[in-house]
Amino acid sequence: MMDILKQKFRDSSCLAQQLMDTKGAFLLEHNNVVGRDAFWSNNSFGSGKNWLGALLMLRRSELLRQIRAENDEWALWLVDKVDMQTGHTSPAWNDIVQAATDCIVKELRQVDRPTGSTDAVSGQRCSTSTADAAGSHQSKFTQLSEPGTTAIRSSKVSKSAQWFWDAGEPGRPNEMPYESEANLKIEDAFQENKKGAYIFVPLSSGVGATMYRIDFAKMSATTPATSVQFVEKMENVVVTRSISFKCYRSQERTSSSKAPRVEARPATQWFWRDYFKQGEYTPYDAAANMKIATAYEVHDSFAGNAFFDQA
Repeated sequence: MMDILKQKFRDSSCLAQQLMDTKGAFLLEHNNVVGRDAFWSNNSFGSGKNWLGALLMLRRSELLRQIRAENDEWALWLVDKVDMQTGHTSPAWNDIVQAATDCIVKELRQVDRPTGSTDAVSGQRCSTSTADAAGSHQSKFTQLSEPGTTAIRSSKVSKSAQWFWDAGEPGRPNEMPYESEANLKIEDAFQENKKGAYIFVPLSSGVGATMYRIDFAKMSATTPATSVQFVEKMENVVVTRSISFKCYRSQERTSSSKAPRVEARPATQWFWRDYFKQGEYTPYDAAANMKIATAYEVHDSFAGNAFFDQA
C-alpha cells in the first residue's frame, strides 16, 4: 500500500504539495475504521480495517523531510502508536486516551450535578412489580477512574431499575425495555440525583441513532429536530416514545402533528425547500409527492428532512 501511495504522491507533484499542506490530525481520522474505504481495506471484501490515514501521515512526513527539510515529530510519534499489521493502537496510547476521557467526564459531571440539598428528581420510578414483570436488571458497568488510575469494572444488581419506552402507536402502547447501556445511564443519573441524562436510541432501520435528553424534573424526554423540539411526557418516570411530532410539510411552513391521515393524503403537497423560484418553493411531482407522503405516514423515524432519489 505504501508503494502505491509513493507513486501517487510523487516528489514535487501537485498531490505531494497538497499532502504536505494537509494537517496530520485530519489524515489520522481515516485510520483504523472498519469499512470506511473498501479499496484500502486489509481484506478483499472491503469490510476489514484500514489504516490509510496512518500511511498518509508517514508519506507526508517523508515529503516534509525530503522537500522542505522539516521533521514532523508529532506524526512519527503518533503513528508509532499504531500496529501496522493489525491496525490496533498500543496500550500506551489507550492509557493516554483513557486519562483524557476521565478528565472530560469528571468536568461534565461537575457541570451537570445539582447544587444544594434539594432533590432535583420528582416523581417515582417503576414499581417493584413492574420491574419484576420485565425481569430483574443485572448487568455490568464501567466506572471511570480519576486521571492516572486504572478504570474499575464491577457488577451492579438493582431491583426496579429497568426503564421502559412506548414503542407502539398512539392509543396502542407497547412497552419495551431500554437496552442495557441506555438503561444504566438513566438509572445512574437517577441514583445520583442528577437533573437528567443523555442517551442514544437506535433507529428502527438499524442504522444510526437518535439522541434523547431525559429530564427527570419535567418528566419528559426531548430530542432536537431541525427547528422544533420533540417532547415526550413520562409517567412515573417511564419514558414514552410516540410517533407524533412536529414537521414542516407545506409551502407556508405551517407546523402540523404527524398522525395517520389516509383521507388527507391526496391534498398533501410537499415542496422542495432548496429550490425557491419567484417567491415560491418548487413542488414535487405527483409520483415523488406520493412517495414522500406515504413515508411520512408509515415511517416511525421520518423527520421531514429525509433524502429521496429521483427514481
